[in-house]
Formats: sequence, C-alpha cells, structure tokens
Amino acid sequence: MPQDSPAATDLLDVVALFLEHEIIPSTEGGVRFRARVAANTLRIVAREIQRGERHLRDEVNILTELLGQAQCPAATLEDLSNQALALNRELCERIRAGNADADPIRTRVVHAMRKLVESKLAIANPAYLETDRNLRTGNR
Repeated sequence: MPQDSPAATDLLDVVALFLEHEIIPSTEGGVRFRARVAANTLRIVAREIQRGERHLRDEVNILTELLGQAQCPAATLEDLSNQALALNRELCERIRAGNADADPIRTRVVHAMRKLVESKLAIANPAYLETDRNLRTGNR
C-alpha cells in the first residue's frame, strides 16, 4: 500500500509520457522502436499494478465456478496467482480429456475464456479490445 504521493502508477505514467513526447520524436530506427517498447511496457506495468489483483480474483472466481470447485481464500497475491495457475491447469486437463467438447459445458467454457482473455487484454493492450469491438459491431 503506497504511503505517499506520487503513486507508483503515476511515476510510471510520467516516464512513459517523457518517452512518448520527448524521446520517441527525437530518435529514429532501433532507438525509437525500443523507446516505444519501453513506454508500452511502463503502461502495461501500471495497469498490472492497478488491476492485477482484481483480475486474478475475477479469474479465480470464474474458474472455480466453471470447474465446480470450492473457493479457497488466498492469503497473499502469490497464493492467488498460484490458485489461478492451478485452476487453469485443471481446465486444460479437462479440455484435453474431451470433457468440454459438448454443450452446455462447451458454451460455458467459451464464455469464460472470452471473459478471461478480455480481462488480460485490458491490461496488456486495451486498444486491441476497442479495435475488436469495432470490428464485431461494424464500426471502424
């Protein structure tokens, strides 16, 4: 929990803005590309800090419901991450075994996976979500 301002996400944003507005326009080639990658990475880290725990909790909730398992309260963020990983492995095993091939479970798995992928994209590349929505609705 942050004690003072500015928050870590604010610091990351300031550095990303510096790269985007001062470094990228004044460079070219490989340096420009790496500066863009660095700015993008800073934005991803900021979103991960802001939404990461909520994303993991949502993922665990979705997967425990889908798999019909009882939820175990996670004491730490690492516990929560390990729980999400274990649930994903369990789902993969069930899919490989053919236990998600027929409806209604197939529809439930597809719906759950779409929600989880959208949640991950909201952290990794939210612009892609907007592009995807526009393509699906015919807006460009």
